[in-house]
Amino acid sequence: MRWKCEAEAFEKAERRKAVELVDAAKRENRAPLIFATAAERWWHEVGQYTKETDLEDALKWLTGQIGGKRALHTIRDDDIAKAVAERRTHMVKAGHDDKGKQLYRPISARTVNRTGVYLLRRIMLRARDKWNTVIFKMPEWSEHALKEKKQPIRELMIEEEDRIAAIEGSYAAVREFATITGLRLDEVLLAWTQVDFDNAVVRLIAKGDEPRIVPLSKRAYAILWGERARDPEWVFTFVAKRTRTCLKTGQKIHQGPALSDHLLGHLDTSQAHLAKGWRQSALA
Repeated sequence: MRWKCEAEAFEKAERRKAVELVDAAKRENRAPLIFATAAERWWHEVGQYTKETDLEDALKWLTGQIGGKRALHTIRDDDIAKAVAERRTHMVKAGHDDKGKQLYRPISARTVNRTGVYLLRRIMLRARDKWNTVIFKMPEWSEHALKEKKQPIRELMIEEEDRIAAIEGSYAAVREFATITGLRLDEVLLAWTQVDFDNAVVRLIAKGDEPRIVPLSKRAYAILWGERARDPEWVFTFVAKRTRTCLKTGQKIHQGPALSDHLLGHLDTSQAHLAKGWRQSALA
């Protein structure tokens, strides 16, 4: 029958491809790699330098889920589907009820993707492309990623901004500057070497390590101009309430005044972090 002949031909072609891949791997001196070794190497080369604070724990969980002794080239779509299903059962704290009892909610689809599917993909792609590791066929990653719910844009109301302005103290200038320019948390931690008053711009390295030139409006220019005499190196500074040294990293941390949790709830993510102690990394 025709369909039988076509099936046999397809099977032979796939076997031939597999043999060619094995021969190519042998010629290139490529070797298998177990997942625990790959995860540890990826952490030391990449993971520890990212800003994702939960990656180390995610790697430990993923290693236990996949199996530390599992060879990378044996990981299949079925393994990823099981990992996603398991990760979706994990819970995070979600405030308290009226009686003070701790509440929990499932982790978001974004977290499942970032600490599961995408994390595994990052490790396997680096192993294949950078470490000369044998991986004959990559899983269908897009088939496992969950659909992420988009959040509506939250903007401050005039009365909310007035309430924050009334108590924010030394954070006023930097918060207004961040609002005007739309810069991210790390981007607003400016040194004077990045500020060009003559051309009314600031120069920085944006997300993705891309150089970026940001033009300054009259108000943004005035804010920077008003900060000139405060510190010879950093644009936005403050008098620390107390300092400490992180035992894990050795980084010196300077803590300034913080806004109340109630008012922080009215800020977007970048502004909330800004108010909680954004100058920590700038003054380390």
